[in-house]
Formats: sequence, C-alpha cells, structure tokens
Amino acid sequence: MTKQEPILLSKRLSTMDNTTTVKDYFGKKVYSTSGDYVGRVYDVVLYEGAYVGLLVQGRRKLFIDKDYCEPETVDNIILKVDPVTMLRGKVVFDSEGKRLGRVVGFERTGVRNTCDTILVRKSLFKKPVEVPYADIETSKKNIILNKAY
Repeated sequence: MTKQEPILLSKRLSTMDNTTTVKDYFGKKVYSTSGDYVGRVYDVVLYEGAYVGLLVQGRRKLFIDKDYCEPETVDNIILKVDPVTMLRGKVVFDSEGKRLGRVVGFERTGVRNTCDTILVRKSLFKKPVEVPYADIETSKKNIILNKAY
C-alpha cells in the first residue's frame, strides 16, 4: 500500500515539499549549544495557532521557546543557548582552583534563560553559598569563577 498524497486546498502552499508536521518533532533529541544532552521532545506548543516552542523531557520537563532553537536539523534539535537548568550538579571552582562544591540550585527572576545567583553546597550538612551569576567565568563541564572565594 503506497502513501497517498493529500489534496491541497491552500492559498499559501502549492506543494507539500519542504514542509514538516508536528509529529515530525516528537522524540527528537535536544542538545544545548555546548553539546550537552537536554532531553527529547514530547510535545509542541502552539499559541493562537502559531508554533511557539517545544516541551522537552530530560532530567526535568522544560518548555523551550522557539527563539532558543537553531534552524531545524534532520535528526536532532540544537539550541542556541545552554539552559540555565543544566547548571545544577556541576562542580564549582574559584579562580585559584579551590573546589567550592556543587550547584544545588539557582535563583531566577522571570522566565528567561538567566539566573541571578547559583546556590553552591560543599557538603550535605552545610548551608548553600550564594554566588552571583556575574562571577561565573566559564561554564562547560565544570564552573570556574572569576574571583577567589
């Protein structure tokens, strides 16, 4: 049985070539700009009939705005950013190489992909230390700060 092409009734399209459907996104892997695995697409979000973003299931469920996505690739979706949620669990070092602990949380204002401070805990029984986001020099596999603590 062959796949039957739909009959077009459109002012906008004359052919279905180079088009994608919502179901084409389901299950696609999502990676951050630095190559870290974020999760898989489990839904597409529409607002007033227009595509606005993706729902991704990874360690946590995320809504990722379409503005944070690179133009579509064949098998995966690459983001233009590293989601701030990916900071959790990274090891933090100060500018002198001293290990401060792991990121256990962050404080955000609003819903943008930025945070004001990260919460770093050295051990289970110590209170987390607040580190301003502006003090982060590099954030790849580990976080390196631009100050000594």
